[in-house]
Amino acid sequence: TAMDRVRRALEHAADAGVPVAFHPHAATYVETPAEIEGLLEATAADGMGICLDSGHTLVGGGDPVAVAEACGDRITHLHLKDVDGAVLARLRAGEIDVDGGWEAGLFCPFGTGEVDLEAFLAAPPVRSCDGWLVLEQDRMQVTAGDLPAVAAVERANRERVLAWATA
Repeated sequence: TAMDRVRRALEHAADAGVPVAFHPHAATYVETPAEIEGLLEATAADGMGICLDSGHTLVGGGDPVAVAEACGDRITHLHLKDVDGAVLARLRAGEIDVDGGWEAGLFCPFGTGEVDLEAFLAAPPVRSCDGWLVLEQDRMQVTAGDLPAVAAVERANRERVLAWATA
């Protein structure tokens, strides 16, 4: 059923002349490495791109570098995230669901979590991607009073990525 919906979306996009990139995402029909592989195989003839997300790949049980290599030149966009290992362990143990994980800080400042962001950024399919690279640290319940701290973390995230990308 999910692939039928993807195919219909691809047809509508093709009719409109719009390229498509699918974003494998935690808590969806396409999140695990096997599901991503199945999506790649099922859409190989359609030219559909992949929006690869380092954090959602890890949450879905994959190694972001290995999945990047499996996606190869199909990667058209990148979302860069890091994942808090303690929150991920709670999620995998069934203590919290994905929404609870977001609330507990599943996605953490770059370089403090379980994703090897340096290796991910160095992977050939990632380095050769000429699409958007979005720096993300998903948060829940941010208030106006949180904005200075959030801005400081985002500046630090950007600085880490620039250092890794130019190394």
